[in-house]
Order: sequence, then C-alpha cells, then structure tokens
Amino acid sequence: MRYNLDYKKNLGDTDRIIRFVLGVFLLALFYDRRIAGTKGFWLAIIGASQVVEGILGY
Repeated sequence: MRYNLDYKKNLGDTDRIIRFVLGVFLLALFYDRRIAGTKGFWLAIIGASQVVEGILGY
C-alpha cells in the first residue's frame, strides 16, 4: 500500500504571522518565568509548535 504524502501549504501570510507572533509571545512568557510550572511547560510546547507552523506554513 502506498501513501501520497505530498502536503500543500494551507496557511496564508496573515495566519502565519499571527501564529509566529503568538508562539514567540508564549515562549517569552515561559522564558521570563511569568508563567511557570506545568502550565508554563505546556504553553511553551504550544508556543514552539506555533512558531514552527508559522515558519513552515503547514
């Protein structure tokens, strides 16, 4: 069985910018220790994923 993994970019420029800025904001909150502990860790993970999505556009 063969799978076609040819994904197309589905994020527009505005959406990519918003995701990138939101991700950087969440990572900055975690880095600055304004949000710490378990909640801070998960928000940092979400922030990192948003930065990656914003850069790649998928």
